[in-house]
Order: sequence, then C-alpha cells, then structure tokens
Amino acid sequence: MTGIAARPTVLVGVGGTGWSGAVRWAAEEAARRAATLRLVRVLRPWQDRRGADAELAAAARAATAAAPGTPIERAVVPGSPVRSLIAGSGTADLLVVGSRRRRGPAPAGHLLPALDRSAHCPIVVVPEPYPHPDPELPVVVGVDGSAGDEPAIEFAFEAAAARDAVLIAVHTWLEHVVDDSPAALRGWELIAEEEHAALDARLARPAADRPDVVVDRICRCTSATRLLVELSRRAQLVVIGSHGHGRIAGHMVDAAAHGLARSAGCPWVVVRTVRSPATSGASLR
Repeated sequence: MTGIAARPTVLVGVGGTGWSGAVRWAAEEAARRAATLRLVRVLRPWQDRRGADAELAAAARAATAAAPGTPIERAVVPGSPVRSLIAGSGTADLLVVGSRRRRGPAPAGHLLPALDRSAHCPIVVVPEPYPHPDPELPVVVGVDGSAGDEPAIEFAFEAAAARDAVLIAVHTWLEHVVDDSPAALRGWELIAEEEHAALDARLARPAADRPDVVVDRICRCTSATRLLVELSRRAQLVVIGSHGHGRIAGHMVDAAAHGLARSAGCPWVVVRTVRSPATSGASLR
C-alpha cells in the first residue's frame, strides 16, 4: 500500500473532559513521526451526533494549528469509550488520551487499567490543562530491572532521540527490601552496588544501539512512584512499562501509573511488555 494508508497512525480520543491538550500533543507527535492523526469521538446512544461532529471539527482545527500539514482522519464511533479505543489501537502506533487534574480518581486513572490490559499499542496520558513541555527538558523512563521493561526502555530511547533530549533512566529498590527478607540482612552498600549494576545491564544494549542519546542514571532506595511524579515536573515525557516480571514489577507499575494519573507534571506513557498483534477486525471502520 502507498500514501496515507501506509503511514503510521496516532490515535486520540476526543470528547468528555481533558481532550484538548491530548489533541495538541498527539498532533505534534504525529508530525514528529510523519504519521496520520486519527481523531475519534465515541458516541453513546443518548448523545447527539451533531454535537460529536462539532467536537471533531474543533479538535481538527486545534490539531491543524498545533501541527500544520499533518494528515487528519475523523471518525464518530458508536459504543463504549474503552472498547472503541481498544479496537482502534489495533491499527494505531500510539493511543493518546487526556486526563483533567482534579481531586479523587482522575479520568485516565479510571480508564487506564482496562486500556492497559487490552490496548495493542503504547498509551499516552496528557494532563489537562496541557503543560506544554520545555523542549530542553529530559525524557524519563522507569526501569524495574526485569526483561519485561525492554519495550519501555526502547520507546524512551526513541522518544529522546526524536526530541534531541537527555534520557534519565530511573531505578528504585526500596520495594525490594523488607524487614524479614534475606536482602535486609546484607550490607546496604552491597545492595546498592548490585542495583546500580542491574540498571547498567538493562541499559547496555539500547545505549549501544543509540549512541546519540545522552543517558543519565538515577538509582535510589526510595519510592518509585514518588520519584517519577517528582521528575515529571521537570521532564517533557515520562515512560513506564506494563506487566513486567521483575521482583516488584507489578506493584511498581500499578502504583506509578496511579500516582502519575493523579499528579503527573507532563505527558506520560505506558508501554506494554508484549504488543498484541493488530488485526483487520480491530479497525475502527
């Protein structure tokens, strides 16, 4: 195939609250990837089609202003937001959703578990109001030390390279040590050395593959969630993995995603460990 149909696709959900920043971020990312931007408005049975069309038109104008010349597709899809976005992710390279900051569970925090379990591509959450990041700021990636975090690390290296940004790799190990564990009986300095070595090992191959990316490392005995949220306020993108198989992978990912959904200072992305194969039946059409 040739033309627009052969281009990569960035899919963004439109409608509800917190979508305007997501549209602008997705448009800029689509331009960066030379991709098509696909705007999707999910329509519930009780909602007005004319209102959905108007929202899509407004989203298209915002996207064009953010990234002139980027090809844009629009679709109104009947059904539930989660199911429709999961279906659309089957033919997308990136799924983007918005999240309005407020007390209580954030919208992205509510949708993310279901999307994370079944989406076929990385999921980007853009806080609203959109904190347009300083292009001089770094990209941050959380590294749990397992083989399952490889896709997140690779995504982060590519994102840093595309932005000409420094990559900060973050590895924490507070969760690895509990009072009755064998590790707690050993010297803390030895544990720290082993954790630094584990971080270096996880970064060795991707760093060799992308020598153009400058990598800084942070390895601390602290809360991964607290550190990632703190760093998100001085970063342009935070990347975490999903469904890793390290000693604390599940706990770290769930807690970090919850913390970022509530308090992230920049857009953040969850990269699945295994990408489900896209099928023609998963198309939004």
